Formats: sequence, structure tokens, C-alpha cells
Amino acid sequence: MNAAAMNNLWNYLQGLSLTADNWRWLAERTREKSVINNAPSKPKKKALRISPRRRKLMESVTINPQDFEGDERAQYILSK
Repeated sequence: MNAAAMNNLWNYLQGLSLTADNWRWLAERTREKSVINNAPSKPKKKALRISPRRRKLMESVTINPQDFEGDERAQYILSK
């Protein structure tokens, strides 16, 4: 909804004679609709969360190319 439409809607709502309970009800319904409309339609990919302990273990790993002398795929990966 663009700004002009929002202003027209707001002016219309202000012109109504609503009680405090009616305003509260309207606010709750609007909020519910907003939450429903903002819900993602497709599931998002989860970002990998790595614990500090695991991250420290991963940083301490060193690869010795001599361990992969017979493996062509490993040689290719290590060459990049």
C-alpha cells in the first residue's frame, strides 16, 4: 500500500467515532494481519551455526598433502 492510500485510510479511520475498545480491537486485527502477511512463504535456508569449541577445533586442523598422494580428487582440491 503506498503512502497516499495509507493517508486516505488513516483519515477515514480518524473520521469514525470509535471507542477505545474498538480502536484496540482494530489495532489487534491489523497486527495479526501484518504478522500473517510478513510470514515467509518459502522456508529460509538455515545458516550453519558453529559452536566456538568446534570452530577452534576446525582452525587447529592442518592438512598434510603427503597423506593424499594416491587420491586424485584430494590432489585436485588441494591444488586450488
